[in-house]
Amino acid sequence: MDTDRIKGAGNEALGKARQFVGDLTNDGKLQASGVVDEATGAAQRAFGQAKDAARDGAAAVTRQTRSNPLGTLLAVGAAGFVLGMMCRR
Repeated sequence: MDTDRIKGAGNEALGKARQFVGDLTNDGKLQASGVVDEATGAAQRAFGQAKDAARDGAAAVTRQTRSNPLGTLLAVGAAGFVLGMMCRR
């Protein structure tokens, strides 16, 4: 689990708490600060999830390459050929 996910969840919780206290005290500035903290935390958590997904994808590609190097080489060569043909036109 990426640290950004943990920090993001913490910022979200902090934002909700600030909103709640702002609601209780009728402090608009504190409420707005809570909204910003919550949105920042959600974005940070999503960034951490994306990093985790990219790391998992890279590990899957590595496993596939190690288990079938010839097939991987042929697939990459075919993709390069297709890209080359597309760029030529």
